[in-house]
Amino acid sequence: MPIQIFIDESGGRTQGRYFVMAGLISTAEKWAAFSDAWRGCLDRAPRWKSLHMTEVASKRRRAGDEKRVVIEGKLLELSAIIGEHVEAGIYIEIEVEPFYEVFKDFNPKRRMDWLYFYAFYGIMMGTCMDLLDAKVKEKLEIIFDENKMHGPRTLQYYPLTREFMRVQHPASDLLLPPSPIFKTDDEFVPLQAADLMAWSRLRAGDDFPFGFLFDTLKHIPLSQYSGTINEQDIKTIRAGNKRELYT
Repeated sequence: MPIQIFIDESGGRTQGRYFVMAGLISTAEKWAAFSDAWRGCLDRAPRWKSLHMTEVASKRRRAGDEKRVVIEGKLLELSAIIGEHVEAGIYIEIEVEPFYEVFKDFNPKRRMDWLYFYAFYGIMMGTCMDLLDAKVKEKLEIIFDENKMHGPRTLQYYPLTREFMRVQHPASDLLLPPSPIFKTDDEFVPLQAADLMAWSRLRAGDDFPFGFLFDTLKHIPLSQYSGTINEQDIKTIRAGNKRELYT
């Protein structure tokens, strides 16, 4: 069965220290079973149409004690389904303010595009390296949550991304698809699980009331290529690239 990775992002300049992109990896067969279990859980009382963690967090803040317990119980059920069906996870987080400072000479309207692009590149490369280490040789199916702002430009630069990766690691070309796919999380519910992971990772260092999710998510093996791109890393990236490629 083909291997699929579902990827979503969380964060930005007004949403915390990091911009996080997180992916969940499993086989198509396991994702099909996951989707059935996930929809079944959402349909059980109290019924949720879908899972979007920003909305759930807002709902929890407004809820009384009894409703909070119900919300947390539903989240625990959903996170357990992730743990049962997902084989691995990966994340890339980039420090936002240092990125904006190092790239301050770029077009201000484009900086968020490139923040997204670098996370996109990092998670694609990390996933390929992980699977090559595991001797996987078949094409990946890579599905991102729809992003009308950054998705089209990312697709525009995908051939360049693929060429960069091929030059650095020729074997990655065995795994990379002709193009990643951007879909809504209503069409592909595993993207809702990726949303939960990215949202939780963004707040991993915070004292926040959804800490119980970490107890479930921590059992998902994380790629060794997950990591943080800090200020020094950003300066190294900036020094190693020609400005004309990114403006």
